[in-house]
Amino acid sequence: MIDGTTIKAANERAIAGWNGLDLKSGRPLNPSDRQLLSQYCQKVINAKRNKAAVTIGEIEIRDLMRVARLGPLFLNNAIDYKGLAEWLSIEGTHKRIDNAGSLPLQERCDETLAMLKEVAGAMHKEDDGQQIALASRILFFALPELPFFNVSSGVASELGIRQHTTNLKAYWDALTALLVKHHAELSQCNRPAEFEKQENPVIKAAMKGDWWQRRVLDYALLTD
Repeated sequence: MIDGTTIKAANERAIAGWNGLDLKSGRPLNPSDRQLLSQYCQKVINAKRNKAAVTIGEIEIRDLMRVARLGPLFLNNAIDYKGLAEWLSIEGTHKRIDNAGSLPLQERCDETLAMLKEVAGAMHKEDDGQQIALASRILFFALPELPFFNVSSGVASELGIRQHTTNLKAYWDALTALLVKHHAELSQCNRPAEFEKQENPVIKAAMKGDWWQRRVLDYALLTD
C-alpha cells in the first residue's frame, strides 16, 4: 500500500499544501496548512498560557471546512461553535492534553480517539458522520502535539475499512499501525524550514507529536 516512492510523492504534496497549493489539481489552498496550524494551535497555546477561553469561532471553522471540502456541514450550518470553544477551554481538557503526551503511543492514540468523539458530540449533535470528519481536522491542527488523524472516506477506502465513522477504533488503530511501521521513512522526509528552526511554540508542539509524519501519511493514503 505504502512504499518509499509513495511517501516521497506524499511529502511533495504535503510541502505544497504547507505553502498553499494543491499539487494534484494546481488549485490554491487558502488557508494553507501553515496558516491553519498557526491559527488553531496558537489559539490553544494562548488560552492555556493565559488561563482564558479559546476563541475558535465560525470564521476559522468555515475556512477549514472550505479548504477541506466539507460541503454538507458548510451548507447545513449545523455546527455548535460554542461547544467546541467550551471543550477546548476547560481546565480539565488542558490537563488531559498534557497527561496524554506522556502516555505510550497506543494509549495516547486511544485517548485522542476519545477526545475526538467528545469534540464531535459537542459541535454537532446529529450522529451523521460529518461531525467526526470536521472534528478530526480541527483537532489535527489545534493539538499537533497529540496523534490525531484526519478522518475521511478516501483514507478509509485505502485502508479497506467500511462504515469508518461508526468503526472509528479500527480506523484509528490502522493509522497508528502505519505510523509505527513507516515512522523511520516518514521522519526522513524533507520538511519546511520552520521545522528545522523550531523557533516558535506551534512548531515545537508539531515536532513533539510527529505532526509532519502524520500529514505525509495522510497524503500517502489520499488518492484524489
